Amino acid sequence: MTRRAYKKRVRAAREATTRTRILDAALGLWADVGPAASSITAVASRARVQRLTIYRHFGDEASLNRETWKHFEKSHASPDPAEWAAIADPAKRLRRALRSLYAFYRENRPTLERVLPEAGQVGSLANALTSHRRYTDGIVATLEPGWSPRSRNRRQLLAAAFEHAVRFSTWQSLADAGLDDRDGARFVERLIRALARKTRKVSGKNP
Repeated sequence: MTRRAYKKRVRAAREATTRTRILDAALGLWADVGPAASSITAVASRARVQRLTIYRHFGDEASLNRETWKHFEKSHASPDPAEWAAIADPAKRLRRALRSLYAFYRENRPTLERVLPEAGQVGSLANALTSHRRYTDGIVATLEPGWSPRSRNRRQLLAAAFEHAVRFSTWQSLADAGLDDRDGARFVERLIRALARKTRKVSGKNP
């Protein structure tokens, strides 16, 4: 019984290693050519396994795509909005959040700039787009408290500004314009300050 249990543990460890190698290969292809072009054959070649091995682990391409996105989320931890929620000053909270978020975007740009645009084209990646949107909505909810726009129109503009600020495409445009993450966050913060037209002075200075 002991020998049999040992063999099962060894087999399970090998299977887990193979599964991770397949997921890493799929992520690498996503960054290189995008999910739509990452066929089972291409993933198998990069992972150095047979196609049947992939089907044994994931069943089909849709399942592989869903599990690959989950693997990305687990292996590339995104900033936690709870880390900023305790910051009372809204401008400081915004600045801290955007710097962390933009650094995450920069680190994971090769994957995100392929996956997010293609998520609407590849049905099995709908969960990727949904989970990312849910995440950015959570960031917006953390950033909104404390701002005091003077009019309804200003409130609408401010809400749109927060939505825009947390998008990957916004960071992408700022980065392509040559701004680093600190300057990009500061730029967006100043725009939101202007839109809010706060009735009280925002405390703190830009570092």
